Amino acid sequence: MPIVILQSATATTPGATTLTATLGAAPTNNNLLVVLAFTRTDAGMTGPSGWANDKDVVNATSADTARIAHKVVAGDAAAVQLTGLSATDATVMKVYEVSGLVAASPTDATNSTGETVGATSIQTGTTGTLSQTDEIAFALAAIRTTITSPSVDSGFTLEGTLSDGTAGIEAGMLPANKIVTVTTALNPTFSWTGAVTAMAIIVTFKAGAASVSVPPSPSVPSRRMVSWTRAAW
Repeated sequence: MPIVILQSATATTPGATTLTATLGAAPTNNNLLVVLAFTRTDAGMTGPSGWANDKDVVNATSADTARIAHKVVAGDAAAVQLTGLSATDATVMKVYEVSGLVAASPTDATNSTGETVGATSIQTGTTGTLSQTDEIAFALAAIRTTITSPSVDSGFTLEGTLSDGTAGIEAGMLPANKIVTVTTALNPTFSWTGAVTAMAIIVTFKAGAASVSVPPSPSVPSRRMVSWTRAAW
């Protein structure tokens, strides 16, 4: 089964203790939900509840937190919620539903780059060689202010810029992803205009084994019994 991003949803807030992104439809059991999030809050970030945190990176001086996490769907609703946020600091998030991934231990490789001051670009850090050929990588750059002209290299698809907050509390995030068919290590670079403080994360998830269709055995024609009678001479 090929890897497919079935749907996604975003949410931003200039300040609230919770933030919810709601998919267009309830996700399908055994698919994978993946969330990318960034909050500019000293309060930290909790959740989503029941999810596995694949990678967190924290701004060492301001307690900003960026996160990629996942959950295998098991009767989940369309809404995904972050809690434990600050009512006076901005938070942004994007959630995806992905099919074609393994349900047991789907995470393969992770890495991150911590607080980088005065940056106009940032790498995620290398994943190292992936464990299998078919995977999907999610990456983000978390930025503490407004930027322009964002981009990402290495064949990743940049899915816009998520940003919210007033001057001094902006939370900006560049979400990106790439479906890969080789085990080559990944280390994409995000770039933009304007010197800012930034962090970055990358996480890859493994595809499930392709289902093999076994053709039916060819039918063997039945032998007809032919009766005959010897003619009298």
